[in-house]
Amino acid sequence: MMARCLAVAIPLLFSACGPKANDSDATAVAEPADPESGQGRALEAGRALIGTDAPAAVLRTVDGATIDLAKAYGRTPVYLKFWATWCVPCRQQMPGFEAEFEKYRGRILTVAVNTGFNDTADAVREYRREHGLKMPIAIDDGSLGAALNLRVTPQHVVIGRDGRILYVGHLDDGRLADALRRAVVEQPSTQVLRATGATATHLDPLAKAAGFPVQHRS
Repeated sequence: MMARCLAVAIPLLFSACGPKANDSDATAVAEPADPESGQGRALEAGRALIGTDAPAAVLRTVDGATIDLAKAYGRTPVYLKFWATWCVPCRQQMPGFEAEFEKYRGRILTVAVNTGFNDTADAVREYRREHGLKMPIAIDDGSLGAALNLRVTPQHVVIGRDGRILYVGHLDDGRLADALRRAVVEQPSTQVLRATGATATHLDPLAKAAGFPVQHRS
């Protein structure tokens, strides 16, 4: 077990796991983050991403299902949380993350994306069992994290219904809560709808119940 996040050279940098902020702490939300803190690193990593198209990726869950993010864009907001079983603040934030999954079930595609660094599928499944998690869990091969400038764990990425990145951060705080609320309220442009062909009929029955497109292998 690791007591803190590890710094690595390629191409992801897991660093500076910070404390959990209180959602109601307006000061924590308003004050600029220390550039060397986990939040500061995540905000800096996301600065160039805000407003850009989110990367297309097909995630494989630990249960064998696939989640096609490209098919979600234009239909539903997406919330990705990058995490690791050995990351202390990830453990601290996980109950709140599960609560957000339940709160926005059917309205936001929420996926816990394990970084795949110093973790195994068995360890992830055991962590899920131990903590009673119900949200979809996938293990990244490194490509999605690289596309989203992953620099810390946990790292939150909120993607609007139009497929553009709304927020990148490290803390479970008011900024994250506000980004999730905005993601639900905002509607995609008609151009996005035409480009993606987004309609409710594109979601299979299981996916419609959860609010996102999932494909199960036969």
